[in-house]
Amino acid sequence: MEWIIVGLIAFTTFSCFYFLKVVDLPYLVYQAGGEGEKWSVRCPSLNRPFRPLFWSYNRHLQVIVHYIMCRKKRKDFFRRDTIVLRDAGTIALDWWEDPAVPLPASAPVAMVLYTICGKRRDFAPFAQQLSRKGLRVVVLQRRGHDGLELTAPKLNPFGCIDDLNVQVDYIRNLYPAASLFMYGESAGTALLVKYLGEQGDNAPIKAAIACCPGYDLERAFTRVMSFYDRLMTKRMIRFFLYRHESMLKAAQGYDECEASVSMKDFFGNIYKIAGFPNSSSFFHELNPMHVARKITVPLLVLNAYDDPVCVDRNARDYEEIFRMAPNLLMVKTKRGSHCAFYEGWFRPKSWSVKMAAEFFEVFSSDHKKSYSFQGDV
Repeated sequence: MEWIIVGLIAFTTFSCFYFLKVVDLPYLVYQAGGEGEKWSVRCPSLNRPFRPLFWSYNRHLQVIVHYIMCRKKRKDFFRRDTIVLRDAGTIALDWWEDPAVPLPASAPVAMVLYTICGKRRDFAPFAQQLSRKGLRVVVLQRRGHDGLELTAPKLNPFGCIDDLNVQVDYIRNLYPAASLFMYGESAGTALLVKYLGEQGDNAPIKAAIACCPGYDLERAFTRVMSFYDRLMTKRMIRFFLYRHESMLKAAQGYDECEASVSMKDFFGNIYKIAGFPNSSSFFHELNPMHVARKITVPLLVLNAYDDPVCVDRNARDYEEIFRMAPNLLMVKTKRGSHCAFYEGWFRPKSWSVKMAAEFFEVFSSDHKKSYSFQGDV
């Protein structure tokens, strides 16, 4: 009987802490009276408290849950189109094609730019939910990623604008009647923001989402929590260098990258492999904030206060941009960690995927055919 009482007291205490200190409304930053404020009202997830996974709201536990969920066995409905570039490099497009959800040629296309060592399987839940909302999902594969052989001795872990332009043009030619959307996550947000900024008014994108960006990447690399910094550096060495050793071993900068102990060291040495004359030009090309103010496409940017990789300080440095631009909306949650944002009592559900579906629906309401989503992701 005593243990039951102790358990009830512990559960009650924990529940009080959870609801008082963990659960909170998303913090929104936008221009007063601007378009961003209007869009936020139309996204239900932005107007209710975000309730992180009850038993796993901690930033590190959220990352672990995200890792497990990304590797959960699911049916793979991706089909790959491979594109060989003029310099013999290879990129690809991975299309989500669920036979249970046929889509017309006019269905909006959601293009995904993934994380630093991302794979298409990580976005199966995202693709599943958006396809059942009537959007066609395609993962944009960078050189040397996710099973793609490196067929030219040039590798930029963040990708490059020229390759992205080829992919976007390919999609536009394939589906000329479809509206285009972009979703970038972590490292993928750098290319997304840079693309939208450089394109300006000419961007063929209807709306975009940047999830957990680092903003000024040269600064961001120095602010990553030390454990994740070391972990990600080791992972990049395996993912990029060892996997493509036969193509890159003789390249200048390989040995220096292999000896790196931090992300700052790794990216400070990979500029030669990426095709740049020095690290300054590499970081300038990589940094999307030089052109961020030129974005005219509706853009929602999502960060978590407790992100151990793309820390809140990065976002705070640029909050003023969102207060001045009518087409930008910053969303920050108290919890969510890095690209996780899982909610629920016992079974993890992705709050960020649900929110992304709502945001894109705001701009694809002219596309009539929609599918109700059943089940958790």
